[in-house]
Amino acid sequence: LHRVDRRQRQMCIRDSGNGDPDYKYGFKVTTHNNSYIQMIAKTTDFEIAHVEVAGDFADSTVEGAGFVGIMAKSQPICIDDEFGGSTDAGNFEMKNVSMHDNYIHGVGGEGMYIGYGRSEGVLLNSRANSYTDVNGDRVNVKCSKINIPHKISNLHIYNNIIENVGWDGIQVKNAHDNANVYNNVIKNYATKAVGPHDEGILVGDGSEALIYGNWIENGTAQSNGIQVNAFGNTKIYNNVILGTGYTGLYLNNNSPDFANKTGTFEIYNNTIQGGTGSAIITYTPQVAIIKNNIAFGYGTADPVNDPYPTKAIKVSGTNKIISSNLVDKDVLNIGLINAALGDIRLNSGSLAIDAGERNLLNTYDYTGALRTDGSIDIGAIEKGADISTSEISLAINSPSSNNITITTGETVLVNATLTDVNNKVKSTKYILNTNVLDTDYMPNKVEFLIPNQSFTTGDNTFYIETTLYSGVTFSSEPITISNSSVLNVDKNVIPNQLNMYYNSLNNELVINKSSDTNITIATDIQICLLYTSDAADDLLCV
Repeated sequence: LHRVDRRQRQMCIRDSGNGDPDYKYGFKVTTHNNSYIQMIAKTTDFEIAHVEVAGDFADSTVEGAGFVGIMAKSQPICIDDEFGGSTDAGNFEMKNVSMHDNYIHGVGGEGMYIGYGRSEGVLLNSRANSYTDVNGDRVNVKCSKINIPHKISNLHIYNNIIENVGWDGIQVKNAHDNANVYNNVIKNYATKAVGPHDEGILVGDGSEALIYGNWIENGTAQSNGIQVNAFGNTKIYNNVILGTGYTGLYLNNNSPDFANKTGTFEIYNNTIQGGTGSAIITYTPQVAIIKNNIAFGYGTADPVNDPYPTKAIKVSGTNKIISSNLVDKDVLNIGLINAALGDIRLNSGSLAIDAGERNLLNTYDYTGALRTDGSIDIGAIEKGADISTSEISLAINSPSSNNITITTGETVLVNATLTDVNNKVKSTKYILNTNVLDTDYMPNKVEFLIPNQSFTTGDNTFYIETTLYSGVTFSSEPITISNSSVLNVDKNVIPNQLNMYYNSLNNELVINKSSDTNITIATDIQICLLYTSDAADDLLCV
């Protein structure tokens, strides 16, 4: 959407598609080449919100899909070239960046690629000094000094939905101050199965971050749900990680640049499914506190003999504090309601209930509900926690009355408002009596037309039910729709041969014949239903 000249020092940009409250994604961006949205060349102080980034293919493994959904970084420039070093740390810093409420899908690379990385420095080729030799081949000449890529401060990435991406869902690097990655939903990531690019969330070198409230689901064979190569002072809590190929949470910061860094990693109240590897792995010389986590499903390469050194929680080095975690390879021993269907709430017999240690990071659970009692539960979701109505609510606006009456042939248009501040809603169902008429997910405004044939004679009850990613469901207040029309079927149109009736529950016309009757259907025969109401009689013929 925006590019600026390398010489430009700063831009204040707001690309937001929320001008119409009926549409969560007011802008839709697509491309056939390179990245979809690029904030590059010393762009800073910007917001990208309510934008749909749509790849060409639902299957992002297909070649030809554009590359990165949103790219935000300024490439280092060799000191020997024009504007050399102008984007290096000390000369430029990307700051005050907000990316939220975006929908990114079907892209070939990362969903979001934020920051350059290589915090230790990178030795580039010089464009100015490279030359073509006598054979016409291009000869690269290295830059005379290394570049130190720029840093990022005050970064907020939240409420984004990212699905069907070829590489990482979200990648963040060099975010050294006040980086926040939270309340994002990432599904079907790393579909190209490219080894260095197979994480749901990657927070890389040069970063210190808060990573919380994210739902990460369904990576490919070697994928990690969350990978952290950051410095210390990084907190990872209230995340749900399901369907990883290798490791749920992989922490590794043994790079030489980290040796002189101090800080603490805090890993609290996550619900993590491992893969062929462990559920949680930490390789770091720094302090790591790992508490109140649920870990299951690890070591799946050979769940019986487990020839690999897989553990629920695998650590290296000293200064590791591990306590109050509930771990078991068999998810049935964890006590989740239905992990196979993604319902990772605790059942009433779970050993996780009231078994956690309280700390400053677990005041709220994944759903945003307050952990109110004295003892807290292990895992991302507190047993029996109420949903915060300030963050999630569902209300039918029209019809304005909870009791309405319809007559023959009328349909009913239902309009509702769904508030979903933190992207917790997975699906929305429209239910008439006990029948699910349709299932949908619309982020802001919910609208459904109930066809007349769905109503039974008399009183009908309609409501909207919303299911969260956690498995929690909640519903709108019901409305009663009284159908005064009466559907009569004349059974003597073909005497003694056909018995016909209309099944309004299944929206079907049922025609039965006697067992001893042979029926020959002539061309252009009509079957007619007689509707009778106070207003008039009418025939419907087929």
